[in-house]
Amino acid sequence: EYARAYNAYSAALRLAPVGPSSHVFLSNRAAALLSMKRYEAAATDAKRAI
Repeated sequence: EYARAYNAYSAALRLAPVGPSSHVFLSNRAAALLSMKRYEAAATDAKRAI
């Protein structure tokens, strides 16, 4: 289900790449990536969320 979550958060970011919820989408997508062992991509999203 982590891939599904990743896809959902990616879709949300396409709709609202900048805004009050974008940091939530990025941090949640980072968590999904971390669970999928995609560490570099997770770190990138986590940094963007800050």
